[in-house]
Formats: sequence, structure tokens, C-alpha cells
Amino acid sequence: MDTIISKITNFIAESNDISDIYKIDRIRYGVEITIKESVKFIFLFAMAMLWNKLPEFTIATVLIVGIRRHIGGSHCKSFASCFIKTILVYVAIFILSSNIKGTSLTLQVLVSIIVVAVLSRVKYKTRIVQEGTKSQDCKVRFKVLSIYLIILFSTILINNYVYINVVLMTALYIICEYIKKEIELGCCEKAV
Repeated sequence: MDTIISKITNFIAESNDISDIYKIDRIRYGVEITIKESVKFIFLFAMAMLWNKLPEFTIATVLIVGIRRHIGGSHCKSFASCFIKTILVYVAIFILSSNIKGTSLTLQVLVSIIVVAVLSRVKYKTRIVQEGTKSQDCKVRFKVLSIYLIILFSTILINNYVYINVVLMTALYIICEYIKKEIELGCCEKAV
């Protein structure tokens, strides 16, 4: 895979007459992420098609892409471990969502309260900006809460317990990853 990434990066850099090492590194990073995420997406999509889980795949992917893009989460050290972890998360969501019949309304409300409580406290952060303004924090909170609530209410309106379970399990996964990342960053910041 590294050979393909290098060839595409070199082609883009040479075609656009780019010689700055930092720009080339940014191109390489973009190409690498695009290829690796595409491989994961295609594999997961094929798996969902084979297992007849396309709606579940779509719900989980919209939540993960829509929310994690804004709040982040923990990251694996290699593509292989990320690939395996992602597959296991989707398999768990596919299997559990179908096998937990009629999640009680109390449990649904409890999970949703936990998810909303965590998402309403997220802060704007990037690799460059460690702390955003109140306005940026509010925008991020509004976006992630909107995504979660729209998907949740859509599945409730459809009245399909499997889809509701997918939303709740995916949201729990997302906030667990977010909390794990925040704990890791907290430990690292204190140590520095």
C-alpha cells in the first residue's frame, strides 16, 4: 500500500510542480487517509451487503462520520489495528442490534440522556487549536447533537427496534471513544 501511496503522491507533486517537502507531506497524508478509509469503507459496505445490513451500516456510518469528525476519538497505532477494530465494532453493532429485541423505553431514554449529556459538553479542538472560543464550542455541540437527535428521531418514527438499537449502540461507542481520548489527552497534558 505504501508503494501506491508514494506513486500517487509523486504523480500529484510532479504534475503540479510542487517541491516543498511540507506540501508534499500533506499531499501524502491526504492520499494515505483517502486510500485507507476507502479500503475500510468498501470492505464494510460489502460486508453489510452480504449480511443484508445496509440500513444498519448506513445509520452507524452517518453517526460515526458525522459526529466523530467533529469531536474526535481515540486512534489506533496502525492501519491494521484500526481496520480490525472498525470491523469488530460494526460486526458487534450488526449482531447485537438484531438480537436485542425491543429495548425498553427506559433504557433508550437513559442511553440518550447519557449521550446528550456528553455531546452537550464537547469542545472545539483541532490538532492546531487546543481550545476553541465559546462560539466554536456551541457550533460543534449544535452540529453533533443535531446529527444524533435527527438520526435517533428518524429511527423512532420508523419504529424499528433494530435501527433504534444501532443508533444507541453507535452513539455509546462514539462517546466512549471520545471520553477515552479526553482521558488520554488529560494524562498526557499533565505529564508534559
